[in-house]
Amino acid sequence: MKMIYIAGPYRNDDPMQVEQNILNARTAAVMVADRGVYFPVTPHLCTGGFEHVSTASDDFYLAGTLELLKVCQAVLLLDGWELSSGSRVEVCTAINMRIRIFDSRMEPVTISSIVDIASQE
Repeated sequence: MKMIYIAGPYRNDDPMQVEQNILNARTAAVMVADRGVYFPVTPHLCTGGFEHVSTASDDFYLAGTLELLKVCQAVLLLDGWELSSGSRVEVCTAINMRIRIFDSRMEPVTISSIVDIASQE
């Protein structure tokens, strides 16, 4: 099964923005899953809210999510990813591993276009 890593901003000083970031990732993941070609790997949903109850460092979480990224065939960048230090590391990792990156700033990206491309590979 092909897997796509959902990358985008998570942290913010405003807790409401963190919740919005999680919702944005969930929305993208559901749209991808509904098409049935890529399984969405969504770190926002794996550890959302842990910062309130865990003492583990950001580096710990980033290292873990990078391991998830390494098994994916593609990355979908959510709006604002470039403002996220974690997402920038994820992009560098994907580039180094030659994992396909879908970024609406570089090409028109819709869930349909991602699925169409994946179906042809």
